[in-house]
Amino acid sequence: MRRFRLTALAILATCLSALPAVASDPNDYEALNEANPVQPLPEIPQGVLRTWEQLGENKPDPKRVRLGRWLFFDKRLSADNTISCATCHKPENAFSETTPVSTGIGGQKGGRKAPSFINQAWTLFPHFFWDGRAASLEEQAKGPIINPIEMGMSDHNLVVRKIAAIPGYARYFEEAFGSEEVNIDRIAKAIADYERTRVSGNSAWDKWRANMTDHDRKVIETLTADTTFGAPEGPTQFKDGKHMSAEAKLGHVLFHNKAGCAQCHLGPNFTDSKFHNLGVGWIPEKKEFADVGRY
Repeated sequence: MRRFRLTALAILATCLSALPAVASDPNDYEALNEANPVQPLPEIPQGVLRTWEQLGENKPDPKRVRLGRWLFFDKRLSADNTISCATCHKPENAFSETTPVSTGIGGQKGGRKAPSFINQAWTLFPHFFWDGRAASLEEQAKGPIINPIEMGMSDHNLVVRKIAAIPGYARYFEEAFGSEEVNIDRIAKAIADYERTRVSGNSAWDKWRANMTDHDRKVIETLTADTTFGAPEGPTQFKDGKHMSAEAKLGHVLFHNKAGCAQCHLGPNFTDSKFHNLGVGWIPEKKEFADVGRY
């Protein structure tokens, strides 16, 4: 979560620039193309330590990404045309939201808030939703559409017919998938490809690690070898640097060693993608959890 805070302004600028532009005629192909050109995949920022090629068949396709961006912001995927994916996964809030729970059609309140999917193209384990019930971003994208509290469609066939009846989409499905056919798998694939391109990095910590000095490497080696973790002095002491203060550097060593934080908060996303019962949400009076989660 710290990376999200450190790069909030960068994320906001990136997300808002990704909002679909509007043409005067939504069926004018040339105008839509000019306002929403196909963009190359974004450059992977420092700190992510992954590549697009590592995704294999799940590597996003730029044409699918553009189609997915439109679908992500299209409220017509909901039963009453009031809720889109972006309604709860707000770009300005790192594709999450600030409220305790999400609000769906008719003002209905869900039981959980929408989680962020930033950097979720690469995960240690394929767990999506807070309880991990979806095994892919595609599977996750399908769920809210037919959830009666969220987007409220009675079934996937209904949303497929609804999107297929919008003339402006046909040519873009053909560009993205080779034919104008609209089906739920294609809708989910396009949305998932867009979501995979939402990446975050280049935090102060990322930049420090990418440009680490020999002196800082030596201090890390010294502190890691010191089981007592005494405060270093002289040539083995961290110094304030361009990207990180001496105190923050010391925190890095603690986080990854004696404090044991990295036993669970590991990798570029600071998570092991597993599920842990920490006792959060326990109601002593009822002797039950407000939300049992996965278990």
